[in-house]
Amino acid sequence: MFEDKTYENLLNDKLSRVRKDIDTREGSVVFDATAGNSLEEAQMYLTIAEYYQQTFGDTASREFLIRRAAERGIKPKSASVGVYKGVFNMDIPIGSRFSLDIYNYIVIKKLPTGTFEYMLECETYGEEPNGSVGDLVPIDYIPGLTSAKITEMLIPGEDEEETESIRQRYLDSFNLQAYGGNIKDYEEKTMAQAGVGVVKVTPVWKGGGTVRVTILDSEFNIASTSLISKIQEVLDPIKDQTGKGLAPIGHIVTVDTPAQEKIYIATKLTLKDLSVTNIKTDIDKALKAYLLELRKQFKESEKIVVRTSIIESRILALNPNIIDIQETKINGYTQNFTLDSFKVPVWGDGNYVQL
Repeated sequence: MFEDKTYENLLNDKLSRVRKDIDTREGSVVFDATAGNSLEEAQMYLTIAEYYQQTFGDTASREFLIRRAAERGIKPKSASVGVYKGVFNMDIPIGSRFSLDIYNYIVIKKLPTGTFEYMLECETYGEEPNGSVGDLVPIDYIPGLTSAKITEMLIPGEDEEETESIRQRYLDSFNLQAYGGNIKDYEEKTMAQAGVGVVKVTPVWKGGGTVRVTILDSEFNIASTSLISKIQEVLDPIKDQTGKGLAPIGHIVTVDTPAQEKIYIATKLTLKDLSVTNIKTDIDKALKAYLLELRKQFKESEKIVVRTSIIESRILALNPNIIDIQETKINGYTQNFTLDSFKVPVWGDGNYVQL
């Protein structure tokens, strides 16, 4: 907007207005006076341009975007800690602390399995510790303890919400207003909970007043039983239409997670100066990333379609020595593979044959 309001342009404009018989050379009284004024004026235009950028949600920096979003009732999601299942050889006190690698964990609850299984919370916020499993070392001595290990992650930890995610939520808020139990309302309330990455809301799925809320965790995998229970407790803990959770009076909410469909890929490759052994790991990684992209689209997709053309293009893009690809099959089929509703694709395995 003010790109032409530079120090040089402003100074030259002022000097061009001075009478020709007056000295305007550098070092003259007129030059020195207008130079200082032009510098201040150029700085003023930069400040005005910055104010202009910070005024609108699509260009505001994080600090001012958060303030604009607050006007729409939108707050950034805070960083959260991961929750894990720990298995021990005995009952242990709630509050006991353990370490695994560089992270510490605290026991917060015994799981209702009838065995020595407990829920542990990581003391480090964010995504970095996610996926940690293995043997635990007690920080404080516990008599009789001979075995302690984390076996699985129940709820992923999350980093503080990224700026562009806040911006998108802010801009989306103008397209559809969350109100009194509509789809947008359920989406916002569920996504505000730590550990949730995708929400699909199905209204009247079992008659009037029934709502199905299907979630993936923040790593876009199927949600654990613990995460499902947590969200159920927040939205509709009793399921009696009395509005004891965030769900409005008259609604019965069921929280669940989609079923998994394992995807097995088989294809034949023409290679140059390369063997399947050298590239299998890279191909697996690329195809896992593709399936992750599809899981991220779970909310928007009525049925997820795994496409052979995309699989082949991803493989060909990996290495120029992959000359050709043919006879690609997905779960034994040579055409695109369409999943049932409320299913998401997860990696099974890849079988790549060199021609």
